[in-house]
Amino acid sequence: MPRDKVVLNSGEVLTGKVIQSDSVKIMLRKYDYSQSELLWKSIDTITGLSYKTLFVSPFIGLGGINYWSTFRYDVVHSSGMSFGVKIGKMRRKHRASFLQLTLMPYKPYSIFKMGLGFNYYLPNDYTKNVTSYIGGRFDMNSVTNNTNPFFSFGLQAGIEYNTKRHNRFFMELSNQRTVFNIHKGKGLQFNMGIRFSKEYKQFYKRLNTLKSL
Repeated sequence: MPRDKVVLNSGEVLTGKVIQSDSVKIMLRKYDYSQSELLWKSIDTITGLSYKTLFVSPFIGLGGINYWSTFRYDVVHSSGMSFGVKIGKMRRKHRASFLQLTLMPYKPYSIFKMGLGFNYYLPNDYTKNVTSYIGGRFDMNSVTNNTNPFFSFGLQAGIEYNTKRHNRFFMELSNQRTVFNIHKGKGLQFNMGIRFSKEYKQFYKRLNTLKSL
């Protein structure tokens, strides 16, 4: 997939990846891996297509889950508040992938969860003021006093509101189902938090300034 869009003074549009640039020219590698050398005097602007963004999202939540306890050799239901953070990247206006760490000081036993997940934004993309998403997640859950961790898979759906230029408030509802376990436990979780983003628009702003040098 092309990452950069080069608009020429003639109106022609080229896509690919800018792999080299100086005050005289740029080198554009196209999707077929061929390379084109373009002089700045023939270029109008260069913009990004991937909209790559890094983000950190701290959150708090409320929920619960059933699971098989190897310590008690029985099914246990744990519930309560939770605290966590998502760290990940977003690209192409609709896709997000992340690592999620969650501490759930549930009763009767605390659970620490570490998982990998993804979100897909629709119908609007993640650059809009209000947007929604759906996604999935695979987690490893470590329980206090349990000999072994248990694994779970879940689906989530959420909505985001733009609160500041790079900050977004989100609310999310997710389910959870244990896998590779004696008991196929289920869980439900509601989270809300803030997504702090670092966008890469400045890269193109600096790149286009080479034209005026």
